[in-house]
Amino acid sequence: MKTSQEAIGWYNKSNSLWESKGFPIRFSSNLKNEKVDFNTAKKVIRGFWRKEMQRKLPYNIREGSGNRNTWVNYNRGELLTINTESGWPNIIHDFSHWMGFRKNLSRPHCVEHAIMEWRFIKYVLDNGYIEKSRKAILEASKKKLIKDIVQVRYEAMLKREELWGVKLRRATNGHAKVLKELKEYERTHGERLSKV
Repeated sequence: MKTSQEAIGWYNKSNSLWESKGFPIRFSSNLKNEKVDFNTAKKVIRGFWRKEMQRKLPYNIREGSGNRNTWVNYNRGELLTINTESGWPNIIHDFSHWMGFRKNLSRPHCVEHAIMEWRFIKYVLDNGYIEKSRKAILEASKKKLIKDIVQVRYEAMLKREELWGVKLRRATNGHAKVLKELKEYERTHGERLSKV
C-alpha cells in the first residue's frame, strides 16, 4: 500500500526539522549518527509515552548497540531495547512505530504515524533533550579519562593501608580484650588453674 501524499508531507516536515538541527535523515545520508545518552533517551521515551498514551511506560529498558532497532521484545519479558548508537532520528522513528502499533493505527506509515513522529521530534527539540544528551556524554567521557598509572597504584596502596589499619586496630582491641579476660579469670580462679 502506498504512503499517502499527506503522510509524505508530514515526513518531509520531520526531515526538515532534523536537517535544520544538523542531523542526518534516515537512510538518505552518509553522515554518521550522533550517539545518544542512554539515561536521556530513557527519560525521553518515558515522557513521550506518558504524554501520548496517558499512562506509564510498561516495559523494562536496556541499552542496545550495533544493528538493532529501538523496539520491544516480548520474548525477553517485555524488554524495550534502545539503540543509542543509532541516533535521535532512528530512535524516534522506530519507537513511534512501536507506539503506532500499540495505538492500533491503520498501518505503519499512515498519516497518524507521521504526525505522531513529528510531535515526538518536537517534544525532543522543544525540551532540549539533544543538548542534555550531549552534555551527559561529555561528562561521562571526562570521567573516563585515564589517570596516571603511578597515581592510580598509589591510591590503591593508600586504600589497602587504610583497610589493613582497620584490621590491625580490630585485632589489637580483640587481643587486649582476651588479655583482660585472662587476667580476670586468673584472679578469680587462680588456685584451680594450671598453665599448659
